[in-house]
Amino acid sequence: MLLWLFDGICALYPAPGALAGTVGVLRAAPRIVAAAVLVFLASLLVWPYAIRWLRVRFGEPVKSGSAMLDQLHRAKANTPTMGGLVVVAGIAFVALTLADLASRYVLLALLVVVALALVGAVDDLVKLRTTATGLDGRVKLLCQTAVGLAAATCIYYWQLDAPQGTILWLPGGATVELGWLAIPLATIAIVGSSNAVNLADGLDGLAAGCVALATLAVAAGMIVFCGDEVRELAIVAAAMIGGLGAFLCFNRHPARVFMGNVGSLSLGGLLGLLAAASGLELVLVVAGGVFVAEAASVVLQVGCYRWTKKRVLRCAPLHHHFEFAGWPEGRVVTRFWMAGAACALLSMAVMLAGVRAASPEGKPPATVAGRDSAPRR
Repeated sequence: MLLWLFDGICALYPAPGALAGTVGVLRAAPRIVAAAVLVFLASLLVWPYAIRWLRVRFGEPVKSGSAMLDQLHRAKANTPTMGGLVVVAGIAFVALTLADLASRYVLLALLVVVALALVGAVDDLVKLRTTATGLDGRVKLLCQTAVGLAAATCIYYWQLDAPQGTILWLPGGATVELGWLAIPLATIAIVGSSNAVNLADGLDGLAAGCVALATLAVAAGMIVFCGDEVRELAIVAAAMIGGLGAFLCFNRHPARVFMGNVGSLSLGGLLGLLAAASGLELVLVVAGGVFVAEAASVVLQVGCYRWTKKRVLRCAPLHHHFEFAGWPEGRVVTRFWMAGAACALLSMAVMLAGVRAASPEGKPPATVAGRDSAPRR
């Protein structure tokens, strides 16, 4: 494994005494950068061949249930879809070669992303091969909940042995011990993020760009606040960012390939898992503000229509509202990217304020006794 090579390099250049507490960060940093770069470059080479392979097998049908939306997107018909398979494969390959597989969290992340990718693949195939628009919503939600609950339960029991336990990071640097409430909160983070990204995946490049920005913010918090075992997930996060960066080169408007539900469900769920394992669920709410707004717009639209028989938006999710208002697709995506970047920067500013509040010297808590940094009992 490449992990041995990077560990050997770190051993040749030991950390100075002033940085002794951050040796775990220094050990992971080269691999984090390498993961993003490796996936990005490899994916750029693979995508032209992958698109040709997907084109003859999985052409996107235009059947949203809205005649006006179908009319707006008629040019997208038969665009290759299910490109999320390539992104997930890249993440899995790099995680298996660069991450320390002694970290149970890395293995859990791989299992979750593969499981949700399978759910998304079935959903896509139902849409592609039948007249339905995908899996029954209740069946899909049940499968996502089963995956999320299993992952949340694992995280809870592993964190019981961690120095800081089942904590949730709050704005300002404070923490709260969740206890068994960590299980439902982590489940909501995984399932909610998976569905929110799926809802946002309606315009070229929108979901991929915003997921990359939110993942960057969560990974930054993970590196600062977490101990070595959880910090290994930053390798997975970096691989996801690199893979999405390469994907955007072909998914930006006009898109040559779509990620499909196989990509949106799995990458959204992985984003939620990264936050749940790090105790950064509230950070994810801020960093993923675009996804929160997209999901909230659907809830608002459905709720108001059921109660008043009136729609508050022209169309939900929110990005379609702006499309119906006459905005060009490129402008909608650009504005949402800008909002996603602002949310990611705000979340990182909140975390930085928490670091400064936690220590007069500004040292991050993880350099002292980050989660899972002490020997297990």
